Amino acid sequence: MRRNTRLWTGLAIAFVIYFCIFNYYAEKEKISRTAKIETERSISVLPDGVEEVWTHYIRKRLSEEIKREGRNLKVRTTYIGIAPTTSYVSINHPYKIDCNSFDTGISVTFGDDEETGISANITGYFSPDHENEPDRRVPFHSIASKNLDKNLCKMVANWLSIITTN
Repeated sequence: MRRNTRLWTGLAIAFVIYFCIFNYYAEKEKISRTAKIETERSISVLPDGVEEVWTHYIRKRLSEEIKREGRNLKVRTTYIGIAPTTSYVSINHPYKIDCNSFDTGISVTFGDDEETGISANITGYFSPDHENEPDRRVPFHSIASKNLDKNLCKMVANWLSIITTN
């Protein structure tokens, strides 16, 4: 009987030691990951030339996807694996700019409803040109990247207001 007690006691002690060691290294890894993310977030300045390259790219993509023709806009809608379609909307048609660059990219939806609206994907995974997007050279969740996203979205909004003005 004493042998069984010793065996179970030894196994319990071994389990507790293993559990403590596992938790120690797991916590250490969590702290390391958190520190890395905080360091990446603290990057507040883009490398030279990045914003200019992105500005040029956005202008190119806008001119490919949305064109003014008289009192209408010619909007090219693309989906992965499906041939692009072209639709026409009035320059007075309401639109919404979605600027979620990290997940879906920048898109412009014409109409009141995203499901029935006409969307032009400017950047991001759903864009037909997403493989050719310029490199940010900073992490997506950094301050510099967030500021770049804000500037690009303002640029899209300004561009749309200009081409939809009578």
